[in-house]
Amino acid sequence: MVLVRVSRISGMNDPVTGTPGRIIEMVEQRPGPPMMGDDYIKAMLAQLQSMMPFQLAMTPPKIVLFLRENEYMQLGLQFDVNDVYEVSFENGEIKFRRATVEQQ
Repeated sequence: MVLVRVSRISGMNDPVTGTPGRIIEMVEQRPGPPMMGDDYIKAMLAQLQSMMPFQLAMTPPKIVLFLRENEYMQLGLQFDVNDVYEVSFENGEIKFRRATVEQQ
């Protein structure tokens, strides 16, 4: 199991059919250094760090999904930037599950 954070979502068109779709990029979510203080301050600092543009350049994507709109809908997940998911690989399947706050 690995934790990943949605770092970017962009639109695309299928090069063969022209069907609209999405590109979803995810980076590995590694635990940061322990922080002291209020949970509100921790959340605000995490948000500010996630918005820094140079961080994206330094962290290559762990998983990139190229999905047509119908495939995205069939997946049954609503990805948003900065959402964290548990990704597991079992019996030839890739499973996504939204991570709980304790796991982040």
